[in-house]
Amino acid sequence: MSNEKLVCRVNRKMVDGNEMYEGTINLQGAQPTKLIKGGSGTSTFANKSALAASARSFARRHGFDDVEFEEKARRTSTHKNGSRSNIAQTTQTAEVI
Repeated sequence: MSNEKLVCRVNRKMVDGNEMYEGTINLQGAQPTKLIKGGSGTSTFANKSALAASARSFARRHGFDDVEFEEKARRTSTHKNGSRSNIAQTTQTAEVI
C-alpha cells in the first residue's frame, strides 16, 4: 500500500459530561472501522493527539505513508432568528515516520 493515505474521520462525543473523540477509518474492501485503544478496548480517546497517535501507529503497521484527519462540521451557535452557523470541515495530513 505504498504512497497511500489512511483517512481517519474524527468525531466528537460527550461521555459522562466529558468531550471525547472517536476515529473511524475506511479501508478498501472493508466496512468503516473505529480505532480502539489497545489497553482498554474502548473506542473513545480523551484528546485528539491520543487518537492521532493511534491512527499513525495503525497506518505505519499497515504500510500507509501518511494519515489524513477529517472532522465533521459542527454547530457553533444558534442565532436569534433560529438559523445556525457551522464551522467548515477541516482536514489535516500527518506524515507517518
